[in-house]
Amino acid sequence: MKKTNGTKLGTTFKRFITGTLVIATAMLFAFPGEVLAGDTVQNITVQNIPNKTYGDADFQVTASTDSPNKLNYAAQGPARIDETGKIVITGAGDVKVFVYQLGDATYKFASVSKTFTIAKAAVTVTAVDKTVVYDGNAQEIEGTAADTDGNALSAPTTTSYVDAGNNAVLNPTNAGTYTATVSYSDDNQSGSKQVTLTIDKAPLTATLGNLSKIYDAANPSAADWAGSLTFVPNDASAVDTTNLSVAYSQGGGNIAVGNAGSYVATPSGLTSSNYTITHAAGSLTVSKKAATVTLDVNSLTQTYNGNNLNPTAVTDPVGLNVTFDYGTATPKNAGSYAVTANIQDTNYTGSVDGTLTIGKATVVVTAANSGVDYDGDPKSITGTATDAANNALKVVTTYKDSNGATVASPTNAGTYTATAAVDDVNHSGSKEATLTINKAA
Repeated sequence: MKKTNGTKLGTTFKRFITGTLVIATAMLFAFPGEVLAGDTVQNITVQNIPNKTYGDADFQVTASTDSPNKLNYAAQGPARIDETGKIVITGAGDVKVFVYQLGDATYKFASVSKTFTIAKAAVTVTAVDKTVVYDGNAQEIEGTAADTDGNALSAPTTTSYVDAGNNAVLNPTNAGTYTATVSYSDDNQSGSKQVTLTIDKAPLTATLGNLSKIYDAANPSAADWAGSLTFVPNDASAVDTTNLSVAYSQGGGNIAVGNAGSYVATPSGLTSSNYTITHAAGSLTVSKKAATVTLDVNSLTQTYNGNNLNPTAVTDPVGLNVTFDYGTATPKNAGSYAVTANIQDTNYTGSVDGTLTIGKATVVVTAANSGVDYDGDPKSITGTATDAANNALKVVTTYKDSNGATVASPTNAGTYTATAAVDDVNHSGSKEATLTINKAA
């Protein structure tokens, strides 16, 4: 080899260099004027270094040179190398290995580098599928990790979630199926496992309220019914009432709401992303509609005829049935009766108060004039009368003398006016006749 004169700087160089010190060392030899050296090239050959995994055994760098000078080694990254080229892995990451020879009076400084990657060691992550029922709280899956020797790692695992649409979900809360990736990672080790988080829908009972309307009015709207709903559990915000519908029934099958009465109202169409809904019935009460009842004034005054009597009532709407309430009385005999006229109808209600007056029936009284002689005994005229059924009525005769004075029993001679009058609670009538008592001879 050709030698070139030169002066070596009196410096002692380290034969064992680690980390970033190798960069500064290499630069030292590259600065002109710092080291005087020969110009003969030293050729270093270094075999490629295969990638490794954290935890792999120590290994030797294979290198050779065509000069007699010593090969020196240095490493930059998560590994250390000794003066023989033996590498000890200290972590995961990229490692750059420098193989170099110092210059002298004959040879130039020479350096070759090789790069390899130390992958993180695989850890075993343990996690299991989880199924829960929706409760409004965020759910999570936790796992554990162990190194390649089976030793538990103290650092916690982390878990990420995606829903069925592969969208990332930070805190799974709503019902659905989620893919959970449980991961562990530190500077030198990593691993993951996928499991399934299932949040089942919770049961919820939705119960319609009890609404009412007047006969012939519109049925409650869907919004009215939605406002009446109660939920167990009480989580109304989780229920979609957009498609709520209500069916009505009485004693069985569904029917249209018609006559006044009570109807079972059964809901359907409620939906929820987090609940399985049980629909529970409420009720619709149809009340009677107010109607008007009026008593015919002329019919409030009637005449006894032997039958129970009632006034005449007119209703609006027309044609409704009306009953009359007299309390404990019976409107048959002559007299005055307090009466309440009540509408009796499936769908209408109404009433009015009044007074029914039943007057006595007028009958014909028969009484004949009478003339007799005084004999010291009382004299009388007897009247008769019958009702419409030809039943005899009681007739009472009263007397007045020629001076207008009432005489109980005419005895003395004179002329008396006799009034024969019906004595009955339900009939009236009278007849005047003349009673003449002549003087005795």
